[in-house]
Amino acid sequence: ANGCIDDDCKMLTKIYPDTTSNTTNTISDIEEAMLYPNPAHGGMYLLGNEAVSKITFFTLQGVLAHEIFKPGDEISFSEMLSGLYIAHVHLKSGKVIKQKIVIQ
Repeated sequence: ANGCIDDDCKMLTKIYPDTTSNTTNTISDIEEAMLYPNPAHGGMYLLGNEAVSKITFFTLQGVLAHEIFKPGDEISFSEMLSGLYIAHVHLKSGKVIKQKIVIQ
């Protein structure tokens, strides 16, 4: 349901670029990516990874915790401790979307 592909998925995090500044966009022009599940246990999945060039994860203090170039469908957090992070999703169009991510 809601794009989740496994029974354990409790919540999806949808990531959309801000398109309010350009009202001429059509549905096919909008890049979309989705990180799920959130909260995550050791890893997340990324739908729409073809629109994403890189993802960076920062602690709440602004320290870079993890960086992934050319992310695939699955994202592993083996190098990160449990906690709250801010994900910066860099789209190939140059837009950056910020999203809170919980790792348990």
